[in-house]
Amino acid sequence: MATIYDFNMDGGDWTGWTAQYTDGGYLIIEAAAKYSGSYGVRVQTHDLSANPIYSYITISSTKRIRMRYYLNIEYLTLANYNTITIANIASAATQVARMRIYNSNGTYQIYAMWYDDTSTGHEDTYYNITKTGWHYYEWDLKFSSSAGANDGFSQWWVDGTLKGDISGLDNDTHSAVYPSYGVRWGFNTNDTGYIYMDEFKANNDGSAIGGISAGETLSVLIDPTTSFKDGLRVI
Repeated sequence: MATIYDFNMDGGDWTGWTAQYTDGGYLIIEAAAKYSGSYGVRVQTHDLSANPIYSYITISSTKRIRMRYYLNIEYLTLANYNTITIANIASAATQVARMRIYNSNGTYQIYAMWYDDTSTGHEDTYYNITKTGWHYYEWDLKFSSSAGANDGFSQWWVDGTLKGDISGLDNDTHSAVYPSYGVRWGFNTNDTGYIYMDEFKANNDGSAIGGISAGETLSVLIDPTTSFKDGLRVI
């Protein structure tokens, strides 16, 4: 697997990321926002602005990106029929794909959308999601190889189960350069609460990334009378 980036936020800062748009302090690294390790990211709504609140990464232009992140929306209340973008992919010049959450009269749904060579947006399957606890989302986006080939595709999974699968994408003029996470578009003054995000990882060969176990702890009981001539090895 050719890893592009792998950020778990455990350093407590934005090391490795390119830039953040906090809208005055509403994008926060904190222990309460973690899925695993020490820290995660809280994206907070507020009633003063609908400005974007997100962080992005600059990568070498690639015609394929498979990204995995953990998301918890348990503490978020979107206004009815509002939509937010939680993961976004841009090329050097334009937006090329988005993963979005939608409140359909109290039922929360997630879906992917992509843009073709004329910058026309297309949406795929809306999938109902639970607001309880953490879930991981994995998204494999391939851009078409050449004009007229129309061999691009978009596939995405929730907790390892395929939920969206569209082929025949005409998006050969696009590529991935700036992946971002947070709320790139969508918060409005009637939204309340916050989301948690953690464990951001991507590759450019389409290999499955999968989930991780949260909060795993290894306990080793050692007899204090034992001598370790060659050290201690735990396997």
